[in-house]
Amino acid sequence: MLEFLTFLITLLVLLLVSQRLKEVDAISLEALFYVFYSVYAVLGALSLILRLDERRLNDVIINYDILYFIWMISTIGFLCLVLLVSIIKRRFNRHRRTLSFTNESYSDSAIVFLSLFIVFVSFVHFNLSDAPLSILLKGGDVQDAFIARQSQITSYGFFKLSHFNFLTREVQFFWCCFLFSFFLKTKRLKWILFLCTFSMLVSFYSNLSKAGGLFLLAAYGLIYLNHIRKSLNLIVVLSGILVIVILAVIPQYLFIPSDQEFDFLKYFKAVFSRIVSGQIEPAYYVINFIDSTDFLYGSTFPNPKAIFPFEHFDLETKTWEIMNPTRLSMGLSYKNPTVFWVDGYANFGIFGVIVYYLIVVAILVLIDSFFLRKSEVTSIDIGFIMYISFHYSRLSGKSLSTFFWDVDIAVVIIFYLISRKMIIKNRV
Repeated sequence: MLEFLTFLITLLVLLLVSQRLKEVDAISLEALFYVFYSVYAVLGALSLILRLDERRLNDVIINYDILYFIWMISTIGFLCLVLLVSIIKRRFNRHRRTLSFTNESYSDSAIVFLSLFIVFVSFVHFNLSDAPLSILLKGGDVQDAFIARQSQITSYGFFKLSHFNFLTREVQFFWCCFLFSFFLKTKRLKWILFLCTFSMLVSFYSNLSKAGGLFLLAAYGLIYLNHIRKSLNLIVVLSGILVIVILAVIPQYLFIPSDQEFDFLKYFKAVFSRIVSGQIEPAYYVINFIDSTDFLYGSTFPNPKAIFPFEHFDLETKTWEIMNPTRLSMGLSYKNPTVFWVDGYANFGIFGVIVYYLIVVAILVLIDSFFLRKSEVTSIDIGFIMYISFHYSRLSGKSLSTFFWDVDIAVVIIFYLISRKMIIKNRV
């Protein structure tokens, strides 16, 4: 009876969210966050309770009190968030506006120059690093590639991997979104769009991670929906998820050992499991860990160069270590992020959960109200809005405290302002 009630409430919440999606712009942060959170947290929590995914929590004695706590915070908290954001937005934005393009004159030569610069940096980065994909292309073993992915070797020489990620991933994601929006409007520079998209996919897949490339393709779909003045709805979202899962399965063919057959259904279920319940599963281990020790009282907050008087506690790495003791014994290390509110609970309990939810409400309202305040925008504005939406939609599966020291967004904002000045000639 309790399981049926849980299923029914979840269904009603998702129907309410799908109705709200019809009322907001397809490229807005609100729309994108709702889609991600519905899949990662709401459906994920339900999947764990109903034991629909045998891959998850199969190595522990399950405490259903924790599972129902996760479901309640994920689902009921999400419902409160949606209602609160809707009320605040209607209070300050009384009329819904559909974004449309202004007529801007662009410098094709400046666009080509910046595009080639980004591609060049990505190419150099890929060749200098020991990325897992690079190991495979050089004839290395699949197992070695996955071990390299989960090692802590993230630097070479004076430079660190993160120094290049600003251009090879963050900036390039924004730039690809701009190029696609620009192409939809002008039908120009399609070869540059193809080149940058290919470079972006190589950059994302270089560490054998499929998510970034799939997010880029999803961004193209959302930009196209905005271009034809369409909003998200349940059919579009479900179709998009199905396409993304299928596209995520296809690269698996390249990574299976030569002596094994490619079982499409098996890999389809594995990818679907990763998308639906893989992001919420770590929440169980975090809550169980905190309940058996003590709250962290803010120690998960970023402490760059130890400038603050506390020792930083890497919760995402600790979660991975709890979930992967065998790999940890092999000397491997990785991170297992989970939904934003778990970090709040780990630090301050229920009070932290409430505060974190209110912070996310503020982020959703402020970002959309600021960047979507104009009814007409340029192609480069569309690209930047799309990047911002994807960047902060990561809150659906990542600790909020990681955004307190956000160098990525600062670098992209600087590049956006400089490139906008370079490529827009004048209004016509």
